[in-house]
Amino acid sequence: MAAGPLPACGFAVDASKKGAIPIKVESRAKGKKVTIISGVRGNAQSLVSALSSLLGTGGTVLGEAGRQMVQVQGSQHERVADALTQLGCLRGVAKAEAKPKKEVGVVSRNCAYDKFLRKDPGPKPLSELLQGEAYAPQCPPGAECFRWHGYWPYCRGCCQQNEDDIWEDGNLNYDPSLDKEYGSASGRACLLFPARPGSWAQLDELLRRLGMLAEVGEAAQTWGLRSGPNAVPNGATLAEYRRRAVAPGARLLEAEPKRKKEPKEPKEPRPRERTREFKPRPAPEPAKVGCFPCSVCGHKFGLYKTLKQHIKLAHDGVARPISHNPKAPPAVSTRPAPAPLGPGMPAPAPPAPQIAAWLEPRSPCPVCGVSFRMSELQRHAQSCEEAQAPLVPEPKTERPDTRRERSPEGKCPMCSKLVRNLQEHVPKCLDLPSQEAKPVQKPVAKPPPAKKVALCEDFSEGKFETCPICQECVSIPHLQGHVERCLVNADAAPEAWQSCPLCKEQFHPDAIEAHVQACLDESTTPEGSESERSDEEEAEPEDEDEDYNAREGDFVGQPVDLNGSLLVAALAAYSPKGPSQMDLMPGDPVLLLWEQPPEEGGYWAWGCKVRQDGGEHLAEQLGYVPLSHLKRKDSEQSPAPVRRRWGAGAREARAA
Repeated sequence: MAAGPLPACGFAVDASKKGAIPIKVESRAKGKKVTIISGVRGNAQSLVSALSSLLGTGGTVLGEAGRQMVQVQGSQHERVADALTQLGCLRGVAKAEAKPKKEVGVVSRNCAYDKFLRKDPGPKPLSELLQGEAYAPQCPPGAECFRWHGYWPYCRGCCQQNEDDIWEDGNLNYDPSLDKEYGSASGRACLLFPARPGSWAQLDELLRRLGMLAEVGEAAQTWGLRSGPNAVPNGATLAEYRRRAVAPGARLLEAEPKRKKEPKEPKEPRPRERTREFKPRPAPEPAKVGCFPCSVCGHKFGLYKTLKQHIKLAHDGVARPISHNPKAPPAVSTRPAPAPLGPGMPAPAPPAPQIAAWLEPRSPCPVCGVSFRMSELQRHAQSCEEAQAPLVPEPKTERPDTRRERSPEGKCPMCSKLVRNLQEHVPKCLDLPSQEAKPVQKPVAKPPPAKKVALCEDFSEGKFETCPICQECVSIPHLQGHVERCLVNADAAPEAWQSCPLCKEQFHPDAIEAHVQACLDESTTPEGSESERSDEEEAEPEDEDEDYNAREGDFVGQPVDLNGSLLVAALAAYSPKGPSQMDLMPGDPVLLLWEQPPEEGGYWAWGCKVRQDGGEHLAEQLGYVPLSHLKRKDSEQSPAPVRRRWGAGAREARAA
């Protein structure tokens, strides 16, 4: 079918091949339906605007293979078809076939009564037409009154013209007696006729009786009296008094007491409103810049934040950053920190070798400026001078093997078996379960032996450090992992400690393997090498199982340097309840060396009881004592901690 010209509206809708209107209803997501009109030619957007105005719904224009489609919201098949027919834009639509009318059945009859009903009655007479209707005779056209008043349906031909404002009842003719007074003799003859009022007051009275006088009525005047007494309060102004007098029962809206609004319950703020209640974030503090050394490994950092991250990653659980002045960082103290104590727990015994190392003075190296103990300064100075000198390759010389030959075969001290290679078998035997190994006696809890500390002091401080838990000498790269393992197993019971099969010493489970390997290496050294040991190893105590009181005897009787120290007196007697506590009597002088921090309880103090012998103060006993048993003046301030000098070092300091 050829497309015809477009109508005046600018768009047309072509019918389908069968002549139907191209309208269909489709479903969309979420149960929504749309009505689609296909076969649109011309300006489809104008069709959308026209349908939106007629139907009150929105629509869009879609494309379809050279033709346009219009999509209308909702299922509106009949309404869209009626709207397109009203717009006159349909083309090629087949006409609807007319429905056949139903035949009506007619009943035919023939009788005389039907003929009478069909008979014409003819015209009705005038009397019947005027019956029941109002009829008045016409005004006689020849009357004299018709000339001056014209057509008047109530005229009877005898109308009179009167210019007076008052209509008189009775005789239509003028009666002169009406002008006479009521009390006159001529007026008494006409009692039926009222007298004319002689003044305005009489006229108002007559009109008042008839209810025709325009004035304030009695109901309005007596309304305030009927509403009840309403006294004027004292202190009222003149305007308020007049208002009450005019309208006693009236009240103004502004005079009514205002009702208090009931407080409403506060509504919960919406999520968007809650964000407004938050205060703005404070500005970040500026980063601290300076020199911040690490208290564990000694590395220095330029920012305090970097130091905190380093301690969290590398030394988590071992140390925490110390807040100090970045311009002048204080010296890191090497004093061994005692474990946190409480009133109900006995004080632990500090190892005697650590006390000696702590009290030993230090001197700076003349080459690098680092402080070392006097026993290590000479050896460090030699190594430091060699490091500063240019490296020259030395010729390799073969050293004679002075070690005595020893057969690898031997009896294992753990399982009592004869093996070929003893050094490889003993570590494997240590890894076996405890029930297969040789049973050992239950060890007794005691402080770490002094031998391991002395061995650690032989090395340079820059390479090895002492573990603060097991007192084992460990290299700095492996110190972090070793301390973490010791922290995990620090609370192990004394029964969990293991005995070395060679020297019969008790060690922590984490340190037993390294100690056995060291014992095996010492057992394979020749006898001649024993003479090459240093003086410090020869000075080690032979019996390592001595208790704390026996090792403490090395310092008893030695002179003490009181320069910069705090000497206090015992306030009350105290009897020791543990091996590391001190016996006090009231008035005993005590050299205060350490106080437990307040955050840890502030209960214990560690010091030395001294006695005065001539002009010197001699050490008498070392140990812990409750801080409340020591007398201290409030005005005194704790001096800066200095290193104590014992023995010959104290005499040299006093001589200087």
